[in-house]
Parts: sequence; structure tokens; C-alpha cells
Amino acid sequence: MSSENSGLTSTQRVTVIIPAHNEEQAIRPTLSALMEQDFSGQLRIVVVPNGCTDRTAEVARSFTPKAQERGFELVVAELDEGCKPKALNHGDLNAITDSIRIYLDADIRLSPNAITAVARELCEGGGIHCSAPRIQVAPAKSRVTRAYLKVWLNTPYIQNDVICGFYGVSAEGRRRWDKFPIIIADDKFTRMQFARHERRVAQDATMTIQYAEGLRELIKVRTRWTRGNIELGMVYPHLMRRDHGRYTRTLPHMLSKPTVWPSIPIFALVYISGWWAAFRTRKANLSTWERSNGSRAQLAAT
Repeated sequence: MSSENSGLTSTQRVTVIIPAHNEEQAIRPTLSALMEQDFSGQLRIVVVPNGCTDRTAEVARSFTPKAQERGFELVVAELDEGCKPKALNHGDLNAITDSIRIYLDADIRLSPNAITAVARELCEGGGIHCSAPRIQVAPAKSRVTRAYLKVWLNTPYIQNDVICGFYGVSAEGRRRWDKFPIIIADDKFTRMQFARHERRVAQDATMTIQYAEGLRELIKVRTRWTRGNIELGMVYPHLMRRDHGRYTRTLPHMLSKPTVWPSIPIFALVYISGWWAAFRTRKANLSTWERSNGSRAQLAAT
């Protein structure tokens, strides 16, 4: 897509910040997809290996020649401590001044037009300050995961809002907060800075995620998300007010889709188990990395 027909100019500035903790395998397809972006403006990719004991930084630097060939800038800024919010803040220190910021997980694969599509949403002057591509999920091997995803992907929350893994923020929008706080839910903290009418999914682009495999990994992910929501509500209750009404919209929507009914028991089991585990451990210190190892294993095998 050219800058002429995308609504962008060649002076559009975008910084992609990727916090990466022991992502030697997962970061390869992520960076490969970034090297194929059709974006025509100024693009700086900042990889922040933090607390790594593997070759994440070395793998990231190996993409420098390809980035230079594409006219992109690649910065690898290492941190000794493994902490995602601190890695995000370190990435911000290396960002292009007054640029669109895209915060990207190290295991996300983007369609070639993803950066262009999100930048277009954020610069069209329609009051959109937070955007992401449409979510796709890589094929799951576990029947439990497939059942869970059949419900999860059909919720209005997932289909029509900026959720996780990728969030693009306009330069104006990024000025709404200073540093990322040391909390679990950095993605929701960012999303709740913006009213619903200020957030939009770029439906013509996609981001592909590898979801957790099996009941145990699903509950682990759900627990972490719920724990993050509890923490965010305790520390920033004014932000969580923007999340009100989500569940009341979801239930009627699910009841209107008979095709997902057989999968609802699995979804409910994961959701309730995750909520209970999160409540019991809500005061735990989780400032370091916590994630699904099962999804990483799937990425390594692809």
C-alpha cells in the first residue's frame, strides 16, 4: 500500500517497542513480519531484551542488515532485570520523539499492512488515539483450547476493541501518562487511558497470536489476566470505570449465537477457575515475567 492511497505521508513517524524476555525462538517470526511491513514513513523498531539468559538480543541484532535494507531502524536496548513495565519504559527512552508508539509482544505475527493500517487510524483526525489490528489465532491442537477460543473470539470485547499483544497509541495519546507503572496489566492500563470512542480496531489488518494449549495453560493465562484486572481496579479505580458494561454486553451476545453454546461450559470452567486462583493470589508480587510456556513451545515448533 502506498502512502498516497493509505492516507499517510512519508514523514509519518512510528516507533515499535518490543519487550522480550527469553524470546530467542518466538521473536524470529515477529521480526520477520516487521521486516515485510509496507509502511512508507519513518519506522524505528526497539527490541528490549530484559533479564534474558538466552540469545534473544543476538537474534534481534541479526535482523539489522534486513532493517537497513528496508529503510527501517532497528535498536536493541538490553536491560539486566526481567520486568515488562521497566522494559516498556526503557523502550520509550529509545523512541522517536513525538512518534506513534506501538507496543508489541515478542510472539505476535503481523500482516504486511498492520503498521500502515494502525498508523492511518491514529492520524486521520477522527479522535482515535488507540488502535490495533484485528486478532487472529493460530490453529490450536488442543480440543479444550479450540472450544475456549470458539467462545472467546466471538465476544464483542475481542472482536471490536483493542485487547492484548499489540496496542498503538498516537503521539497525543501517549502524553496522557508518564512512565508505565510496575503492574501486571500494562495493556489494559494503556487501553483504559482512552474512552471507548477513542479506540478502534483496524479491521483490514491482522495480528496472529499463538494461544495457550490445554486446560492448565488456559487457566494460567486467565488467572494472570484476572489478577491484573484486580490489581488495576485497586490501584487505578478511575481507569476501570471505563470497563463497565463489558460483561452485560457479552452475555446477550453469546445467547444469540447457538453455535457457541456447546463450548460455553469449557469457557466457564476456565474463567471461573482463573478468577478463583487470581483471588487467592491477588496480593502476590508479580512484577516479573509470567506467561504461558505452552504457547511458546508451539511457536518453537512452527
